[in-house]
Amino acid sequence: MTMKYPFVENTLGKKLQIGSGLSVDCMTCNRHVKLDVQALVDRLGEDHGCLHWDLITVLFCQPCRDAGRPDRTLVFTNYSRTPEQRR
Repeated sequence: MTMKYPFVENTLGKKLQIGSGLSVDCMTCNRHVKLDVQALVDRLGEDHGCLHWDLITVLFCQPCRDAGRPDRTLVFTNYSRTPEQRR
C-alpha cells in the first residue's frame, strides 16, 4: 500500500484504505454502535468526508428519532483495527 505523507484520514475511502474503524455514540440515549465503513462507502461514496461535520448531516439515532428526542447528538470515534479484524 503506497501512501503520501503526511497522511490525512479525512474521507471514508482513506479510512477504508488504512483499515481503521469508526464508532458512534448517541449522547441522548447512550447507544453505542460500530459503523460498517464499507457500507458507508457504498452508500455515500469513497470521497465523502469522515469527520464529525461530514457525518452528522447524514447519520442520526433511529431510536431517539422514533421517540421524538433529539437524534443528532452524536459523537464519532476513530479506532485502529488489528489485521485479523480487517478481514
